[in-house]
Amino acid sequence: MVTQFSTDRTAPHSSSFHLFPLPSEEKQAKANTEHELSAALARHGHHLAQMLRLKQDELESQFDLRMREALEEQKVAIEGEIYRWIRRMEAIEHVVDCRADIDRVAKETQALWLAVESLAFALEMPFSKIGATSSLQRQSGEFKPFYVSEPLGSYVETVKETAGPNHEFAAVVVDSLPEEVLTKGVYTRQGLLHRFNKVYKTACNVALVGETGGSLWSYAISWLQARLLFDSLGRRRMLSRLPGVGTTLLTPESEWPEDESKMPDAFCLLTSARAALMPETDTAVNVDPTNSADIEFAVQLLSQLRGQPASVAADWIRDARRFLEVHQAVQALLSYATAQNVSVFEERL
Repeated sequence: MVTQFSTDRTAPHSSSFHLFPLPSEEKQAKANTEHELSAALARHGHHLAQMLRLKQDELESQFDLRMREALEEQKVAIEGEIYRWIRRMEAIEHVVDCRADIDRVAKETQALWLAVESLAFALEMPFSKIGATSSLQRQSGEFKPFYVSEPLGSYVETVKETAGPNHEFAAVVVDSLPEEVLTKGVYTRQGLLHRFNKVYKTACNVALVGETGGSLWSYAISWLQARLLFDSLGRRRMLSRLPGVGTTLLTPESEWPEDESKMPDAFCLLTSARAALMPETDTAVNVDPTNSADIEFAVQLLSQLRGQPASVAADWIRDARRFLEVHQAVQALLSYATAQNVSVFEERL
């Protein structure tokens, strides 16, 4: 509002009225001004509040986003660490389980080896010799003949129990043993050597007697020839050492003639078998218990006998074959148990 100043000097009161507003108008103007300021301030405050809310929402949204990202990263890191620890624990558990399995197999294999060793000991050592005196005679009726092992049934059952389902080979081997050796035992190596001396002498005495027997004269001639060739083994050994003289004793490397008429006679077969069983001596000797080639070769030689010598040696051959069956089974079990022990030892390393 622009106040117009009058140039008329004759009306002073009128001009003063227009220069100074009335109190009511001043109040009204002041009120209007305050109202406008309040409205402007309210609008400004409302705008600021709205802007603050928008900013707050934006910051909260950014915070939530960053929080979720941080939590997700932390979750992934924790899950990865947990997964690594789970894998590590699974690996440790696997190693422990494998070690436990190896130890279990090792104990089973050691038990199997001990059981087989007990069986081998029972085969090589006569029952009556354990705790016996120096006398070779039986001390009581409870003892078996000195050169016969005790029944092997209990030892075989022990081998079966220790073998279990994890050693099928051992179970198959012991199941192949004859029933006779389980209930009656088997002649030991020394027992076979001891019996062979009697078989050798008797077979030499009837070396010229046929399968169907003979007259008293044929028995007498055979006995006389055996007496004349009493030291035939030593003589043959001496001849075999002479240069230019072929060996008169058969060995595992000797070639058997195809013509039956050229087959060695009974004396050659008997002396060769005795040389194989008792090298360089006429008495029983201690031989390697893990090698039965001497008895096997002797059985091969005596199996070629004909006539009465074959009948004399038949029982010895049967018992020797029984011994060889058990001996080969024991050696197979020992080799298997040793191989299993070596395998378990390598796995432990």
